[in-house]
Amino acid sequence: MVTLGEFDFFTFQELLKNKKYNLLYIDYDRPNEINFITDIELLSDDDKRNFYKIIIFNDDTMIEVYNNGNEPTFNQIDKEDFHTFEIKKFYTKSYGKLLVRVGEIEINNPNAELKETEPKKIIIDAFQYIGFEEGDI
Repeated sequence: MVTLGEFDFFTFQELLKNKKYNLLYIDYDRPNEINFITDIELLSDDDKRNFYKIIIFNDDTMIEVYNNGNEPTFNQIDKEDFHTFEIKKFYTKSYGKLLVRVGEIEINNPNAELKETEPKKIIIDAFQYIGFEEGDI
């Protein structure tokens, strides 16, 4: 799991080339606040500056991009990060059934640096959007 790295649209456009993925663009200041987009290159420069959150996902990985006002940051969770998981279906009004991997992952303990008695790694509950049920989108 990558936690709060600096996000660069150009780098991610290159990484995503020729890969199948889903992209949810969330901007609560616009009339259509949540949009499903098929290609990161379809985002305008204005879209890249003015958003609340962008979620890029497929069965292998989920990247959540946050607009914190300065440089966008991101979290990434990969299929391999899960120790145990199950696939759940969430019904959405606009896009049909969203498939979500729900389970446990191991992360570095943020308190370990503060106290020697704290474990270096901890297990937390996590989720990863993985796609939509076939035929829904």
